[in-house]
Amino acid sequence: MSIAIQTHQLSVSIGSKQLLKPTSVALQSGQLTVLLGPNGAGKSTLLKAMIGELRASGKVEVFGQTQKSWRSERLARHLAVLPQSSELTFPFSVREVVELGALPLSVSKLQLDDIVDKNLALTDVSHLQLRPYPMLSGGEKQRVHFARVLTQLAQAGEQAILLLDEPTSALDLAHQHNTLKLAKLQAEQGACVVAVIHDLNLAAQYADRILLLERGNLVADGSPWEVLSERRIEAVYGYPITVMPHPRADYPLLVSA
Repeated sequence: MSIAIQTHQLSVSIGSKQLLKPTSVALQSGQLTVLLGPNGAGKSTLLKAMIGELRASGKVEVFGQTQKSWRSERLARHLAVLPQSSELTFPFSVREVVELGALPLSVSKLQLDDIVDKNLALTDVSHLQLRPYPMLSGGEKQRVHFARVLTQLAQAGEQAILLLDEPTSALDLAHQHNTLKLAKLQAEQGACVVAVIHDLNLAAQYADRILLLERGNLVADGSPWEVLSERRIEAVYGYPITVMPHPRADYPLLVSA
């Protein structure tokens, strides 16, 4: 697997407060990496620093090139970001919002229609495509924007990066799993997928790799079985848990002790 994003001593400070301590990680194509940690641990900060949304010290490389050396329009074909929330008050239809993802692409109208139709269906919003976006629920909006970022990566080829900041926060149970199955599928097809998730069991089920943060420090990096130990989770989250094998699959199941 190739390295898609590499950070070198990446850190973020606001005034005298250091939100992210110097962090060096190599994120690989073909993997779903989950950023875990309690509130304020630095998960979203790390994600935003990697894409230049936050001013940071250190260096970020994207497919072996410094992030700053990429032309923005070219990078947009290869790196897509689903933020925690997306403010959009214009009365665009759902389909028009998803089509916004095609702005960096070179496609015909027929090709665009096929791409959009596919992603509307994958995220279960086809039935909403003519509805005005502002009329949607929070979870519906989240799924629409997921369709938009999938559209954005339609021409990424073998160099695709998908960054998801709390993609399941507003979703019901079925759509949480559908969203993470789609994220996992993107990784299986070669993309580097990085997701901030709060639910430890969702992370355990879908992550190939977990980065656990605490107070701006990267405190663990490994597979779900390696990272999600009872002692470590209690130390980081301040709450006792029991870890056991899932009864039907090979991943850990966490329950409150």
